[in-house]
Amino acid sequence: MLPCLLTLAAAALLGSGCSRPARERGAQFLDRGKKHLNEKDYERAILDLNNAARVLPTDPEPHYQLGLAYLAKGQVGPAVGSFKMACDRNPRHAEAQLKLAELLLLSNEPEMLAEADKHAQAGLALTPDSADALQTAAAAELRLGKLDQASRRLTRALGKDPQHLRSWFTLAAVKVASKNFAEAERTLRRAVEQAPRAVEAWIALGQFYLTVSKHSEAEDQFRRALEIDSKNGPAMLELARLQARDGRQEQAEKTLRQLSVLPDKAYRSLHAQFLFQAGRREAAIAELETLSRQDPQDREVRSRLVEAYLAVNRSTDAEKVLAEVLRRNSQDVDALEQRSRLYLSAGKADQAEADLLQVLRFRPASAQAHYLLAQAHKGRENRAGYRQELEEALKLDRSLLAARIEISESLRASRAGKTALELMEQAPQDQKARLEAVVERNWTLLSMGDYAAARRGVDQGMKTGRPTALLLQDGLLKMSLKNFAAARVSLEEVLRQTPEDLQALEALANTFVAEKRPAAAIERIRLQASRQPVRPALQHFLGAWLENSGDTAGARAAYAAQSPRIRVSLARTWR
Repeated sequence: MLPCLLTLAAAALLGSGCSRPARERGAQFLDRGKKHLNEKDYERAILDLNNAARVLPTDPEPHYQLGLAYLAKGQVGPAVGSFKMACDRNPRHAEAQLKLAELLLLSNEPEMLAEADKHAQAGLALTPDSADALQTAAAAELRLGKLDQASRRLTRALGKDPQHLRSWFTLAAVKVASKNFAEAERTLRRAVEQAPRAVEAWIALGQFYLTVSKHSEAEDQFRRALEIDSKNGPAMLELARLQARDGRQEQAEKTLRQLSVLPDKAYRSLHAQFLFQAGRREAAIAELETLSRQDPQDREVRSRLVEAYLAVNRSTDAEKVLAEVLRRNSQDVDALEQRSRLYLSAGKADQAEADLLQVLRFRPASAQAHYLLAQAHKGRENRAGYRQELEEALKLDRSLLAARIEISESLRASRAGKTALELMEQAPQDQKARLEAVVERNWTLLSMGDYAAARRGVDQGMKTGRPTALLLQDGLLKMSLKNFAAARVSLEEVLRQTPEDLQALEALANTFVAEKRPAAAIERIRLQASRQPVRPALQHFLGAWLENSGDTAGARAAYAAQSPRIRVSLARTWR
C-alpha cells in the first residue's frame, strides 16, 4: 500500500508542472521583473518576466506583468498577447480581463469590440463595485454605440468615486459621441473641479479643445498642467504636438528638447526624431549616437539609431551597432529582430531564420517575428513554412495587413480566389480603404473574372489619385472590353511613372498583339528598352519577345546588352 501512495504522491508532484526549485526560481524572476517595472526599466522587466513565464508556465501573473511592461513600452500587440495568456491561465484574473478589454477597444473591428465587451463584463462580474471595472465596461458600451447604457454605468462609477478621472473622461466621450459638445466641455470642467491638481484632467480638457479646433484654449490647458508639474512628459508632448501642428517649428523643437532630458526614457529620442523628420538627418543621427553612448542599455535609442542608419543607407554602421549589442548580450531580442531585418534585406535567409527562432523563444506571441520568419522561408523557397508563418502572424494580430495581403496572393496563385476574397473582406474596417488592400482585392476579383466588381474597386480607389497599381488594373479592365486605345493611355501613364514595370509593358504590348500588330508591340518594347539602356530586365524582356518572334539575331543582341552579373527570370514567382 505504501509504495502505491508514494507513487501517487510523486505523480501529483510531477503533475503540478513545476518543481519546488523551479517555482522558487520563477518567483525570483517575477519579483525582479516587478521591481524593474516599478523602476520603469522596461527592457530588464521584459527579460525577467519572460523568464518567469517560461519557468512558471501555468501561472497567469508573469504574463499579466509582462503585458504591463509591453504596454508601458507602447508595444500593444505583445501586450494583448500577454494579457490573453494571463486570462487563459486564470479567467478569474480581473485585472488581466480589464486590461485586455481596454486594449481590444483600440480596434475598430466589430469582432474585436465584441470580444472587448466580453472581457470587460468578465472583469466587472469579478469586481462589481470597482470604478475601474465600471468605467471599462462603459467604454466598451460606448464603442458599441450603447450610449445610454454607458452613461448610466459611468454615473454609478462616479457615485462610488467622484474623483475617478477615467470615468469623467469616458463620460465626456459619450457626450461627444452624442454631438453634445457643450455638455462634454462641462463634464471635463467638473473633472478639473474634482481634482484641480491632477495634471491628466487639464490635459484631457486641452485634448477636447483640440478636437473642436480651439487651439488657443487647448494650449492654455496644457500650460496650466505644466504650471502644476513643470516636468510632466504627457503635457509637454501635447504642447509640442500643438506647436508643430500650428507651424511653430522652433517652439516645438525647444519643447521637445526640454522633453528629451526628462528622466523618463520614453521621451529621450523624441527631439532627435523631430530633427530627422525635419530633414536634419545628420544632426539627428549625431544626437542618437550621443544618447546611445551615454546609455548603451537604452534599447529605444539604439533601435532609433539603427533605423536612422538604414534610412540613410548606412547599413554597415547599423550592423556594427547590432553586432556590439549581441556580443554583450546574445539574447537581446530587439537586436536579434533588427538584425534579422538586415539579413533579409541582404538575402541571407538562413541567418535571418536563426535570429528569428531565437526571438520567438522569448516572444512566442510576436506577430511581427512570425511575419519576418515567413519572409525568411520565402527567401529559402519553403512555401509551406512561408504560408504557415503568415497565417500564424495574422492569427496573432488581425490588423497585420501585410500578412493578410501575402496570404491572399498565395491563395490567388493556387486558384483559391474565393477564399482570398473572403480573407480580404475580413480585414478591419479601417484598413479596407487603404490602397494596398484595395489593390489586392481588385487583383482577386480580376483572377475570378468578376470584372464588374473589379471596375467598381478601381473607380473607387482612383477618386483620390492615380497610383500605378490602379492604373495597371484600369488598363487590364479596358483590355477585357477590347478598348485597346483607352487601355494604352492608362498603361503608358504607368510606364511614365515606373519605366521598368514589366507587367504594364507586357500588357501594353499585348494591346498591339490583340489588334494583330505584333511588329508594333516589339517596336514599343524596343523603345522602352532604349529609354532605359542600363536596365537589364528590360533588355531581357526585349530579347524574349524578339526570340519568340523568330528574330534570333536581335534576341542575341538584346541578351548581350544585359549586365553579366544580373540575369533575371522575369516571370518567376511562386507566391
